[in-house]
Amino acid sequence: MIIHPQPQGERNNFVSPNQAREKWIKKRTSVKIKNGAANHRANDVIVLEGKEQILHGRFSYGPFDLVALSSEKVDIHIIREPPLGEWVFLATEMTDKNGRITYKIPAEESPGYGVYPVKM
Repeated sequence: MIIHPQPQGERNNFVSPNQAREKWIKKRTSVKIKNGAANHRANDVIVLEGKEQILHGRFSYGPFDLVALSSEKVDIHIIREPPLGEWVFLATEMTDKNGRITYKIPAEESPGYGVYPVKM
C-alpha cells in the first residue's frame, strides 16, 4: 500500500464543495489551521498477504511541525481498483495528542496483492 497525504493546494476529488463537513471538535483547531501550512505525513506500507495491514499518519501545521492536529477526526479512504477506481471510505479515526493516527484495516476489508492509494 502507498499512503498519499493530501498535497497542499490539491483539491479532493471525492469531496464536493456542496457536501456538508463536520465541525472541528476543538475550537482552537480552526485557528491552528488558518495560521500554519499543513504538514501531514504518512509512510509507505509493504505487507505480506494474510498479515495485519496497519496505516500510520501524522497531522500537523506550521513550520517544524509545531502545532499538532490533536483529538480531531480524520477520514480514511482507499482506491480498491487503482488507477481508475473510486475512493472508498474505510473509517473515521481520532488523532492522539501528537496528531498521530494508527488504523488497522479489518481482515474482511483488507485488499490483496497490489499498490493502493490511501488518503487521510
